[in-house]
Amino acid sequence: MSAQQPAAGITLYSGGAMRRFLTEALPLFESAQGIKVSTHFAITRLLKKEIEDGAHFDMALMPRTELDALAASGFIVPGSQTDIVRSIVGFIVRVG
Repeated sequence: MSAQQPAAGITLYSGGAMRRFLTEALPLFESAQGIKVSTHFAITRLLKKEIEDGAHFDMALMPRTELDALAASGFIVPGSQTDIVRSIVGFIVRVG
């Protein structure tokens, strides 16, 4: 791709936890950059399997442990993993 040609698009794989954020943020990115982003949302287990089965994608937003395992197995570029968000999950139990 030359500097004058816009990118054809980006295919993004993501777990469902990021859906709400991406639904709001991606149109802003697309408008500012002139790049279309195709998103595929699924649970992490399914995304990992699709990647291992040879799915075409440009970026994946998944838990770090899964990305590290995919890199170690050669399914993504080793060292390309980057932490961009921290997610903390809470757990409660109802009284009684």
